Amino acid sequence: MPRKSSNPVRLATRLMLATLWTSLLNAIRDIVQSVIHEENNALREEIRQAVSPLKAALETCEGTLQEHEEGLNCLDTRLEAMEKRYDQLHKDYKALQAKTDDLENRGRRCNIRILHVKEGLESGNPTKFVANLFAEILGDQAAYSPHRLWIAHIERDQYQRPGVALGLSSHDSTTSRRRSRFCV
Repeated sequence: MPRKSSNPVRLATRLMLATLWTSLLNAIRDIVQSVIHEENNALREEIRQAVSPLKAALETCEGTLQEHEEGLNCLDTRLEAMEKRYDQLHKDYKALQAKTDDLENRGRRCNIRILHVKEGLESGNPTKFVANLFAEILGDQAAYSPHRLWIAHIERDQYQRPGVALGLSSHDSTTSRRRSRFCV
C-alpha cells in the first residue's frame, strides 16, 4: 500500500500541537519552579524563626556547660588533694594502730587470767571477788586487796568460756606473776 502523502494542513496542525505542547510543558515547569521556589523560601524563613530560639538556648547551655566543666575541674583537683591526704592519714592511722596494739599487748603482760569461773559468782564486783578469792586460796600470803588490783572484769576466752581478767598495778606485777603460777 502506498504511503499516504502528507497533508500540509495536517503537518501544520501537528507542528502547532507540538509547539503548543512544548509551550504548555514549559509553562507548567515554570509554575512548578516558582511554587517550589516560594515554598522553599517560606520553609527557610520558618526554619530561621525556629532555629533562632534554639541558638539562644544552645548558647545558654554552652555557657552553663563551661561553668560546670570549670567546677568539675576544680572538684577533680580537690579530690586528688583529698586522696593524697587520705593516703597519708591512712598510713598514719596504720602506724598509730600498730603502736596502740603494741602498747595494749605490753600492758596485758602484767595481767592474770583466771578461767572456768562460773558466771554470777562475782556478784557485780569482780575486783572485790578476786581479792577475796586470792585471800581464800593463798591465806596469809595473800597481799592482794581491792586497792592493789587495778581492774578485774568478766570476759570470755577464745572458746567462749567465762573467766576473770585481772589488771594488777605495775609495782606488783613480778610478785603477782610468780604467785599466779601456783593459784591458777
